[in-house]
Amino acid sequence: MTFRIEDKQSLGIKEKAFLREYFKTKYEIVDSEKTTEMIKTLIEQVNKKQRYVLFAYSDENPQGLIIGRPIGETIDVTTFYIEPDSYSQNCGYRLVSSFVKKMFSLGFKYYRHEEPLPYNMEKTYQETLAKDRFMIYHRAEMVLEISEEEDYPIVLKDNYSIIPFTKDRLAESLQVIVDANKGQLDSKIYPEMNSLEGLKEAFTRITNNFERVTADLSPQIIFNDKIVGASIVGKMGKEKGYILEIVVHPKHQRKGLGKALMNKICLECSKAGVKHLALAVTKENKIAYELYKKIGFIERRRILSIVKHKNSD
Repeated sequence: MTFRIEDKQSLGIKEKAFLREYFKTKYEIVDSEKTTEMIKTLIEQVNKKQRYVLFAYSDENPQGLIIGRPIGETIDVTTFYIEPDSYSQNCGYRLVSSFVKKMFSLGFKYYRHEEPLPYNMEKTYQETLAKDRFMIYHRAEMVLEISEEEDYPIVLKDNYSIIPFTKDRLAESLQVIVDANKGQLDSKIYPEMNSLEGLKEAFTRITNNFERVTADLSPQIIFNDKIVGASIVGKMGKEKGYILEIVVHPKHQRKGLGKALMNKICLECSKAGVKHLALAVTKENKIAYELYKKIGFIERRRILSIVKHKNSD
């Protein structure tokens, strides 16, 4: 089995056929015009260095592919697919390992790859990655059912108050998130959270320049006219909300502010007709995971996070 980076202006016939089969298997897309357009878009993204693609071959026939997008100094995997017949050849690990080496040689410092579980992989996939100094984490997407009858008490001590999110104070809110995540587990998975610039770039992409952030659902806690607690929440359709971030500055923790933020979010969701509130948490962060379970969040989906930092080699 051999590997090579596809960074040319056009993909070959075999690569295009493999992509069409992948679209059919993964997304049930069989329309030839649609798949042709999707492949054309991918080629354009590769040429603009908005995507990087690596194929795995056996006897010159594609057996797997991995696609990553650059987010600052991080390469974030968007697509990972292996033909089932190639599991026995350790294709998954070899594909990931080859891709990471190439990306690090191009100047990227961090690799992140998240896959919903369960998904097919060779039996020793995680074990082999761990031996090669990849960090393996398990994240959970959790959902809380919002009730219009539920009482969501908001208790704040003196000199603390709550305001809605506003883009006018965006930098201040993001700085609280950066400060709260320093040294935390999630900062290893999402290294862009370690700087104001990186966090802003990531959230700008995720939230369409913060247009998808719902101000009333994203309370900020103020102390002496400074933001010390922040949340970033958006609506997904009419009845679902998603918490991207909810943090309290380290100097103001253990004062019930996190609970006040969460209750305020739930209260505003109730008023807005949001019935399901979701978030994602790293299960290895046992304190946060157990806290969300205690609040009433129920695990709905598991995600495997594979991470590597260049300086870990």
